[in-house]
Amino acid sequence: MRPGRSPRLFLASIMLGASLLAAGPAWTDPASEAAVKAGVVYNLGKFVEWPPERFASANAPLTLCTVGNQPLQGALALLQGRNVQGHPIALRNNPRGDELRVCHILYIDETANDRLESLLAHVASSPVLTVSDIEAFADQGGIVGLYQKDERVQFTINLRAARQNGLKLSSHLLRLGKVLQ
Repeated sequence: MRPGRSPRLFLASIMLGASLLAAGPAWTDPASEAAVKAGVVYNLGKFVEWPPERFASANAPLTLCTVGNQPLQGALALLQGRNVQGHPIALRNNPRGDELRVCHILYIDETANDRLESLLAHVASSPVLTVSDIEAFADQGGIVGLYQKDERVQFTINLRAARQNGLKLSSHLLRLGKVLQ
Protein backbone atom coordinates (compact mmCIF):
# COMPACT_ATOMS: atom_id res chain seq x y z
CA MET A 1 0.00 0.00 0.00
CA ARG A 2 1.30 3.44 -0.91
CA PRO A 3 1.60 6.12 1.77
CA GLY A 4 -1.46 8.34 2.02
CA ARG A 5 -3.95 5.68 0.95
CA SER A 6 -6.55 4.61 3.42
CA PRO A 7 -6.50 0.86 4.12
CA ARG A 8 -10.26 0.67 3.45
CA LEU A 9 -9.97 2.28 0.01
CA PHE A 10 -6.98 0.13 -0.82
CA LEU A 11 -8.92 -3.01 0.09
CA ALA A 12 -11.93 -1.79 -1.89
CA SER A 13 -9.65 -1.21 -4.89
CA ILE A 14 -8.38 -4.75 -4.68
CA MET A 15 -11.91 -6.12 -4.35
CA LEU A 16 -13.15 -4.19 -7.39
CA GLY A 17 -10.14 -5.25 -9.42
CA ALA A 18 -10.63 -8.86 -8.39
CA SER A 19 -14.28 -8.77 -9.37
CA LEU A 20 -13.37 -7.34 -12.77
CA LEU A 21 -10.83 -10.09 -13.33
CA ALA A 22 -13.23 -12.78 -12.16
CA ALA A 23 -15.22 -12.81 -15.36
CA GLY A 24 -13.25 -15.75 -16.71
CA PRO A 25 -13.74 -17.05 -20.23
CA ALA A 26 -16.33 -15.47 -22.47
CA TRP A 27 -19.83 -15.59 -21.03
CA THR A 28 -20.80 -19.23 -21.37
CA ASP A 29 -23.07 -19.39 -18.34
CA PRO A 30 -25.70 -16.65 -17.86
CA ALA A 31 -25.64 -17.22 -14.08
CA SER A 32 -21.88 -16.61 -13.99
CA GLU A 33 -22.26 -13.47 -16.10
CA ALA A 34 -24.97 -12.17 -13.76
CA ALA A 35 -22.86 -12.94 -10.66
CA VAL A 36 -19.84 -11.08 -12.07
CA LYS A 37 -21.92 -8.06 -13.08
CA ALA A 38 -23.62 -8.03 -9.67
CA GLY A 39 -20.19 -8.05 -8.01
CA VAL A 40 -19.04 -5.16 -10.16
CA VAL A 41 -22.19 -3.14 -9.44
CA TYR A 42 -21.76 -3.77 -5.71
CA ASN A 43 -18.13 -2.70 -5.75
CA LEU A 44 -18.82 0.42 -7.83
CA GLY A 45 -20.92 1.74 -4.95
CA LYS A 46 -17.83 1.77 -2.75
CA PHE A 47 -16.19 4.34 -5.00
CA VAL A 48 -19.03 6.87 -5.26
CA GLU A 49 -19.69 9.85 -3.04
CA TRP A 50 -23.33 10.89 -3.01
CA PRO A 51 -24.36 14.33 -1.70
CA PRO A 52 -24.83 14.06 2.09
CA GLU A 53 -28.50 15.03 1.88
CA ARG A 54 -29.13 12.02 -0.39
CA PHE A 55 -29.38 9.79 2.71
CA ALA A 56 -31.90 10.50 5.47
CA SER A 57 -29.38 9.32 8.07
CA ALA A 58 -25.88 7.89 8.35
CA ASN A 59 -27.24 4.33 8.19
CA ALA A 60 -30.17 4.87 5.80
CA PRO A 61 -30.46 2.24 3.04
CA LEU A 62 -28.69 2.55 -0.29
CA THR A 63 -31.36 1.77 -2.89
CA LEU A 64 -30.12 -0.42 -5.74
CA CYS A 65 -32.63 -0.50 -8.57
CA THR A 66 -32.70 -2.71 -11.63
CA VAL A 67 -34.57 -2.38 -14.89
CA GLY A 68 -34.83 -5.49 -17.09
CA ASN A 69 -32.97 -8.86 -16.92
CA GLN A 70 -34.33 -11.32 -14.39
CA PRO A 71 -31.03 -13.29 -14.01
CA LEU A 72 -29.18 -10.17 -12.90
CA GLN A 73 -32.00 -9.25 -10.52
CA GLY A 74 -31.54 -12.68 -8.92
CA ALA A 75 -27.79 -12.17 -8.54
CA LEU A 76 -28.30 -8.69 -7.13
CA ALA A 77 -30.89 -10.05 -4.67
CA LEU A 78 -27.98 -11.76 -2.90
CA LEU A 79 -26.68 -8.29 -2.04
CA GLN A 80 -29.83 -7.38 -0.06
CA GLY A 81 -28.76 -6.16 3.38
CA ARG A 82 -25.02 -6.05 2.63
CA ASN A 83 -23.43 -2.70 3.37
CA VAL A 84 -21.94 -0.10 1.09
CA GLN A 85 -20.25 2.73 2.97
CA GLY A 86 -22.30 1.89 6.08
CA HIS A 87 -25.61 1.81 4.20
CA PRO A 88 -27.51 -1.49 3.93
CA ILE A 89 -28.53 -2.30 0.36
CA ALA A 90 -32.25 -2.25 -0.37
CA LEU A 91 -33.28 -3.66 -3.75
CA ARG A 92 -36.01 -2.33 -5.98
CA ASN A 93 -36.89 -4.03 -9.25
CA ASN A 94 -38.31 -2.21 -12.26
CA PRO A 95 -39.21 1.18 -10.77
CA ARG A 96 -41.01 3.51 -13.15
CA GLY A 97 -41.07 7.25 -13.81
CA ASP A 98 -40.33 9.42 -10.80
CA GLU A 99 -39.72 6.28 -8.68
CA LEU A 100 -36.34 6.08 -10.44
CA ARG A 101 -35.14 9.13 -8.50
CA VAL A 102 -35.15 7.22 -5.19
CA CYS A 103 -32.43 4.94 -6.57
CA HIS A 104 -28.83 5.49 -5.54
CA ILE A 105 -27.64 2.99 -8.15
CA LEU A 106 -29.72 2.20 -11.22
CA TYR A 107 -28.72 -0.83 -13.27
CA ILE A 108 -30.29 -0.81 -16.74
CA ASP A 109 -30.05 -4.13 -18.53
CA GLU A 110 -29.52 -4.34 -22.28
CA THR A 111 -33.08 -5.71 -22.57
CA ALA A 112 -34.28 -2.19 -21.66
CA ASN A 113 -32.36 -0.53 -24.50
CA ASP A 114 -35.59 0.65 -26.13
CA ARG A 115 -36.37 2.69 -22.98
CA LEU A 116 -32.85 3.99 -22.35
CA GLU A 117 -33.44 7.61 -23.34
CA SER A 118 -36.53 7.84 -21.13
CA LEU A 119 -34.83 6.14 -18.17
CA LEU A 120 -31.82 8.47 -18.31
CA ALA A 121 -34.11 11.51 -18.67
CA HIS A 122 -35.94 10.55 -15.45
CA VAL A 123 -32.70 10.56 -13.43
CA ALA A 124 -30.94 13.44 -15.17
CA SER A 125 -29.48 15.87 -12.62
CA SER A 126 -30.42 13.48 -9.79
CA PRO A 127 -27.73 11.82 -7.65
CA VAL A 128 -28.22 8.41 -9.26
CA LEU A 129 -25.30 6.27 -10.45
CA THR A 130 -26.45 4.71 -13.73
CA VAL A 131 -24.81 1.44 -14.79
CA SER A 132 -25.54 -0.71 -17.84
CA ASP A 133 -24.29 -3.33 -20.24
CA ILE A 134 -25.96 -1.56 -23.18
CA GLU A 135 -23.43 -1.00 -25.94
CA ALA A 136 -21.90 2.51 -25.80
CA PHE A 137 -23.96 3.29 -22.67
CA ALA A 138 -21.53 5.93 -21.38
CA ASP A 139 -21.47 7.58 -24.82
CA GLN A 140 -25.28 7.84 -24.64
CA GLY A 141 -25.28 9.71 -21.32
CA GLY A 142 -25.07 6.85 -18.80
CA ILE A 143 -22.38 6.99 -16.12
CA VAL A 144 -20.79 3.50 -16.09
CA GLY A 145 -20.97 1.25 -19.15
CA LEU A 146 -19.94 -2.37 -18.67
CA TYR A 147 -18.48 -4.38 -21.52
CA GLN A 148 -16.43 -7.49 -22.06
CA LYS A 149 -12.94 -7.34 -23.50
CA ASP A 150 -10.21 -9.94 -23.39
CA GLU A 151 -12.52 -12.24 -21.43
CA ARG A 152 -12.95 -9.69 -18.62
CA VAL A 153 -15.59 -7.21 -17.54
CA GLN A 154 -14.34 -3.69 -18.10
CA PHE A 155 -16.07 -0.35 -17.94
CA THR A 156 -16.26 3.11 -19.42
CA ILE A 157 -17.02 6.06 -17.16
CA ASN A 158 -18.80 9.20 -18.34
CA LEU A 159 -17.32 11.70 -15.90
CA ARG A 160 -19.44 14.58 -17.21
CA ALA A 161 -22.66 12.61 -16.57
CA ALA A 162 -21.48 11.74 -13.05
CA ARG A 163 -20.79 15.41 -12.29
CA GLN A 164 -24.14 16.48 -13.78
CA ASN A 165 -25.84 14.02 -11.43
CA GLY A 166 -23.94 15.47 -8.45
CA LEU A 167 -21.78 12.39 -7.88
CA LYS A 168 -18.09 12.31 -7.05
CA LEU A 169 -16.17 9.27 -8.25
CA SER A 170 -13.04 8.06 -6.52
CA SER A 171 -9.76 8.49 -8.36
CA HIS A 172 -9.19 4.78 -7.71
CA LEU A 173 -12.26 3.96 -9.80
CA LEU A 174 -11.23 6.38 -12.54
CA ARG A 175 -7.87 4.62 -12.83
CA LEU A 176 -9.55 1.25 -13.35
CA GLY A 177 -11.92 2.31 -16.16
CA LYS A 178 -11.78 4.11 -19.46
CA VAL A 179 -12.83 7.70 -18.71
CA LEU A 180 -14.83 9.90 -21.06
CA GLN A 181 -14.48 13.60 -20.28
